[in-house]
Amino acid sequence: MKPVRPRIEWLMPLLVTGAAVAQDSVALTPGESDALAADGPQTVRYVVDLVEISSSWGNTFAVAPILKASADSDPLFPTQILGATAVSPDQRLSLTFAPTDFANWSTPGEGVNPTENSAASNISISAFDRQFAVAVNDFNAEATNVISAVIGQNSADPLRLYVARTMAVSSRPGPAASDTATLSLGAIDADGKTHLRADAFNATDALAVAGENIVTVDAAARNSSVNILTSGGPADSGATTFVLTNDAVTLNTPIALAGSVGAPTALTLDFSGQYRPGAAAPQTSHLPATITGTRGNPSFSGEVAFGPGVTAGTGAALMVTDPLASDTSIIGLFSVSTTGTPTAEDAIGLPSPLTDGAFTTNAAGEAVFNHYLSQLCFRGPSGPVGLGAADDDPVVAATAIDPADGEFIPVATLETGGPVWSVAAFMGKPVLDGPGGSMVGTLVSDPVAALSSPAVDTWGNVYFVAAYEPTGGSAGTALIKAVRGTAGYELERILATGDMIDGANSGRTWMVDQLTLADADSVASGSLHAGAVLQPVQPGLEAGEAADPGAFGGLVVNATITYDNGGTPETYEAVLFVGPSAVPLPCEGDTNGDLAVNFEDLNNVLNDWNTAGPVGDVAPYPGGDGVVNFADLNLVLAEWGSDCQ
Repeated sequence: MKPVRPRIEWLMPLLVTGAAVAQDSVALTPGESDALAADGPQTVRYVVDLVEISSSWGNTFAVAPILKASADSDPLFPTQILGATAVSPDQRLSLTFAPTDFANWSTPGEGVNPTENSAASNISISAFDRQFAVAVNDFNAEATNVISAVIGQNSADPLRLYVARTMAVSSRPGPAASDTATLSLGAIDADGKTHLRADAFNATDALAVAGENIVTVDAAARNSSVNILTSGGPADSGATTFVLTNDAVTLNTPIALAGSVGAPTALTLDFSGQYRPGAAAPQTSHLPATITGTRGNPSFSGEVAFGPGVTAGTGAALMVTDPLASDTSIIGLFSVSTTGTPTAEDAIGLPSPLTDGAFTTNAAGEAVFNHYLSQLCFRGPSGPVGLGAADDDPVVAATAIDPADGEFIPVATLETGGPVWSVAAFMGKPVLDGPGGSMVGTLVSDPVAALSSPAVDTWGNVYFVAAYEPTGGSAGTALIKAVRGTAGYELERILATGDMIDGANSGRTWMVDQLTLADADSVASGSLHAGAVLQPVQPGLEAGEAADPGAFGGLVVNATITYDNGGTPETYEAVLFVGPSAVPLPCEGDTNGDLAVNFEDLNNVLNDWNTAGPVGDVAPYPGGDGVVNFADLNLVLAEWGSDCQ
C-alpha cells in the first residue's frame, strides 16, 4: 500500500485548488491510481450513482465520491491533497439542452482515465430537473489547480448524478514547468462560474501574475488547453476574466453572486476592511456602525433574507471594532442587492456567559472565533460563518474557542426582539441514536482542531465535521448534523471514520479513512464550512420538519477513502457528495412493514420460531436461511427501536 502523506498545508500558504478527477472508480491494476493529471483531459463527463446510508437516527442519506484529487507527480502518492471546496449557493431547475454523452460504468477498472481505466459505455442526456455545481482545489509541494464540476440530477432517478468535470485553471502548463500563480478557491454558482484568488507567492515563472488578483472562470466556456494565469492574461481568454488585477491591498478569497439572481460576479473582502463587489471601487457600506474591519473570508447565502428591500442574498463575516484587534467575538451581516451592493447591515457579539441547557461557556468573556487564522484567509475556504434561516429568521453560527471549555459552535437566531443564542456543539456533547435517544458517541477534543466551521440550512440545522469517538470504539472524525428542536440542538451522525460503502459504479467497497478536519496547526482549508452546503432543497424531497433528511439539498465534504480493489487497498483523497435519499432504507428486522422494529416484530419471530414462517424467513423474516431462528432474532434485537423511515 502506498503511503498516505500527512497534510502539508501549513508549510505552503501558497497552495491552491486542485485538479480533481472525479468518479467512483478503481484502477485496472489494483493498488495503482486512476486519478487524472491536471494537464490531461480538461473536460470529462461521467455518471456517479449515490449509495444509500443510514444515519445514527435511522434517517436515509446518500453518498458517493464525485471528485478525486488530481494525480500527484510524485509516484509515491496516488493523489494530491484536497484544499477548499465549495458548492453553489443556487440551483437551476428544469433545464433542457442538446443530447450530451456521459460515461457510465459499473465494473471494476472502467472509468475515464485514458491509461489506467478501460473504456466505459455512454449514456445520452438532454434534460436536468435540477443543476448545481461544486468546485475544489488541490495541491502538493509544487502545483496547484482549481477544478469545477457542473452536476445534473433528475427526479426519475434521484440517486444518479451527471458530472461535467472541468479543469478551470492550473498554476503551470505541465508537470515540468514553473508556476505562474498560486491559486485559491473562492466560490462557484450553479452555471459553473468559478471565482478564485491568485497571487505570485512561490511562483517563479518570468510571466508570473503581479499583485493580488480575483479571477472568474466560466467552466462551460473552457477550451481543451491547460488554462494558466500570467501577467499578460489567461491562456483561455474566452473563458477567463480578471475581475481585480494587480491590486495593492491583500485580498481574501471571494464569495459568489450567482447568475440566477444577478450578474454573476465575485464579492470580495480585503485586509483594509473594504468590500469589493466585482470590479467596482472598494467601499465600506457593508460595515455596521462601530465596526472597523473584518477578519477572515466572507460567507454568502442566496436563501437568507436580511434587511429591507429586494436582495439577492445575505453576506456574513467575522468583524472587529478595534482595527488592531487580533481576536474577534463579533459576527456581522449585510444584505446584498442583485448588483452586489450592500443595502443593510448589523452586528452581534458573543454573549458572556452563554448558557444552553446544562452547558455554560464564555463565563469570563474570553471566547473568540478562531477560524480565520493561519492559511485560511489566503487559501480559503470562503465561509467561516454559517448562515441560514429558521422560520424566516436569519440564523448565524461560527466555531469559537474558550480557554476553559475548548471549542464550541454558538448559534444565534435573529428574531424581532434581538438575537436568541444556543449552542449546537461543544466538547463532550453526546451524539444520539434518535431524538431524545441514547448516546452512540461523543464529540472529543483535539489539540489542533476539534470542530470545523459550521454550515446551516434553511431549517436552522447545523452541519460540521468533528473529532468523534463512538461508544466503545476508537476516535476519528465524523460528519454531524445538529438537529434544531424546540429544546435546543441534538446531534445525529451522518458519516464517520470506518464506514464501509459499496461503490455503485466501481463495483468495489470503499472505507472512510478520515473526513478532513485539521492540518498541522489549524483547521484545514479542506474542512467543511458554510460554503459546503447546498441550501436549495431537492424538488420532491422537501422536508416537513428539521429532522428530515430533505432539510438541505446536499453538501460536500473532503475525505481520504480506501477501496478494496480485489483484495488490494487503493487510496484517494476525494470529494464526497452527501444528500437526502428518495427511498427509505428498510430495517432488516422490520417483519411487518410498519417501518419500525419493536415488540410486534419480536412477537412475530417468537410465534414462528423454528418454522418457515408465513412466507419463509426471506420475507418478512430477515435471516435468509429459510427458517425463523436466532439469525432473525439477532437482527430484530440489533435494530430494536429503529425508525426505518
